[in-house]
Amino acid sequence: MLLRPAYAKAKALTTVCNILNQQTLSLSPWQINHEQQEILRRLCAGEQVLVLKSRQVGVSTVTCFFDLLLATVNDGIKVALCCDTEAKSTELLGKIKGFADDLELDITRQNDTILELANGSSVRALTAAGGSEKKGSRTGRSGSYQFVHFTELAYYTNERAYGALKASSSGAPVIVESTANGPSNLYARLWQQNNTYSKVFFSVESHAGYRADPSAISDKRWLELQALGFTSRECAAHWERARADAGASEIEHLRDFPVLPEQPFMLSESRWFASSSPPRVGLVPRGEWGCIIAIDVSAAKGRDFTTVSVVDRDTRGIIDYWESAIDDVYNVCSVVKAKIEMFSPQAVIVETNGVGETWPAIFAREGMSLTSHHTTEASRADGLALVRRQLESPQGCAPQPIVDEVTALVARNDGKLVGKKDGIMGWSFALLWCAANPVSKPLVHRPQSNYFDEVLAELTGED
Repeated sequence: MLLRPAYAKAKALTTVCNILNQQTLSLSPWQINHEQQEILRRLCAGEQVLVLKSRQVGVSTVTCFFDLLLATVNDGIKVALCCDTEAKSTELLGKIKGFADDLELDITRQNDTILELANGSSVRALTAAGGSEKKGSRTGRSGSYQFVHFTELAYYTNERAYGALKASSSGAPVIVESTANGPSNLYARLWQQNNTYSKVFFSVESHAGYRADPSAISDKRWLELQALGFTSRECAAHWERARADAGASEIEHLRDFPVLPEQPFMLSESRWFASSSPPRVGLVPRGEWGCIIAIDVSAAKGRDFTTVSVVDRDTRGIIDYWESAIDDVYNVCSVVKAKIEMFSPQAVIVETNGVGETWPAIFAREGMSLTSHHTTEASRADGLALVRRQLESPQGCAPQPIVDEVTALVARNDGKLVGKKDGIMGWSFALLWCAANPVSKPLVHRPQSNYFDEVLAELTGED
């Protein structure tokens, strides 16, 4: 039976170890961070762990430390460290050698691929990249292992190495830790499917080092980043600065430094509005067939927006638009009352899912009648399709806040949308109502010419 170090003792041993400080590029005493403590605790408890992480949070470091501890407390075992590149395997095995020196362990054999201790246990560095597919599929076939550490599995050029090592180490505990590399690889499938792994996600917000001056981002940009899932403005400021320094798009940066666990698996081309140019900014003139008002409701807590869209029934474009993240229902009531007086709409629509459930009664007390709209998955999809069709038309335009939403909105692989979409949703309620209640225009009767007589006269030359 495999012995495991007690978590408290393992954590205490980190204090005598040194690691490379990424800022000074010199060795300094290891101060184990929150993410590293969580991984060490789970490994000492015997869990099979699958880690989805942001870059540079130290998960590989603490797992290498555990690799060494496991080899130290058990005699004659083999620990496999499988990396995506040969350079990475050499680097991490060197890190394990550094820990062994700090702990003053006796090393009987050491080279670029193996570190062997006096008790007969060893850590062996393997590579799942390079060479032929046949060679990659043989990784780990030379012997069985009592613990397997896969690092950066998402970047393996030959995924057969994973299966080969699992097969040669049947029943052995495993940790897989990686940043993501898009939705179409073995690591993405392991994360998204049901299996026996304990799955651990480390958001960019969980890392204490990712903080910057919150005033570095504008209030408008902060609201946009909240729509991506940020709850810490300090972290959002750091993320935005790093993104700008890297010259990366939002999607590219979210894959390396995610806020939510679904973000690393987004495709780079998964913009909701796929046109090469953003929609035109503008409002449409008020037409002769009337208008309607549509309200998308928020809790007025500074994160989501309540939006009020005045939509022309004929062109279905937006005549007037208002939004707020802080105004409560009574303030919105005053805004809507003013717009009713100005535009005389034929209907006022409000989404009554969740927060909006009580709004019709509140508006009724103020002398206004609301038409309830209940959003389902089907109606959401239909409404969003109508918005996109409207924007793609030659006359398509929208107010600036909605254009900003459209250009930033991301479609996940499961079809769900990531980003601020309050204005888009309010407009979709209006478009669904217009589709169900089309304008009844009177038929225009035009005098009809006798086409065949005209053709005959032309052919015969008769007047």
